[in-house]
Amino acid sequence: MNGSKAQRTAREALNRGYNLAKGENIDAGIKEFTRAIAADPKCDAAYLERAFYLAYNEKYKEAIPDLTAAIKLDPTNNLAFRRRGIIHLGLNHLNEAIQDFNSALKLWPKDTNALQRRASAYQALGKNKEAIADLSLAIASGDELSNSLSVRGKLYEKIGDYPRAIADFSTLIKMGDEDEDTLYGRAQCYVHLQQYDKAIADLTEALKVNRASRDFLLEARAKVYDKMGRKDLAQADRKNIKH
Repeated sequence: MNGSKAQRTAREALNRGYNLAKGENIDAGIKEFTRAIAADPKCDAAYLERAFYLAYNEKYKEAIPDLTAAIKLDPTNNLAFRRRGIIHLGLNHLNEAIQDFNSALKLWPKDTNALQRRASAYQALGKNKEAIADLSLAIASGDELSNSLSVRGKLYEKIGDYPRAIADFSTLIKMGDEDEDTLYGRAQCYVHLQQYDKAIADLTEALKVNRASRDFLLEARAKVYDKMGRKDLAQADRKNIKH
């Protein structure tokens, strides 16, 4: 089979694979990607797509060699590095994940997804400052702000930088992401700063937002009332907790 015919056969199989996989016939799609590779072993897109759907089927270890092959064929492929990094992260291969995200970011420094994922790897390694730095870059890019702000806020809270944590949680609330986690996180920061009235306000609002966590939030608010010396209000909240 000459080169042009091999490439044409590979493209046809690749297109069939796309259509099958997107139509949720993933196993059949994977078989077509395999046919594309057999026809043209230099078809990097076939390796990339087969890896994606192998990972979708939770066959992570099988996906890694395909991504490695795609990278060897095209070392400038940011997506292949990022996807391999994501799989390494999922398998808790944290250092390998960081190396892949480093490579992806060298090729595309504004890759928000790679920044967020590398931050997750750093966080898992206990490197909170490095994680915060990546999240700050992701936030500066303007993409996927909510997730980056939420995680950075929690990291600031974890390292005891409560004013910055409050700033991130407040930004989320202004953006309309006034969920229980954000309100509770900001409330806890206010508690650490002994700004108890603000903590009570956030916990009260959180109770309106999520009734499913009512008992947890009531106990949290009761503890703040305890710190304020308002035993009567603390007792009232605890009476309302369903045991």
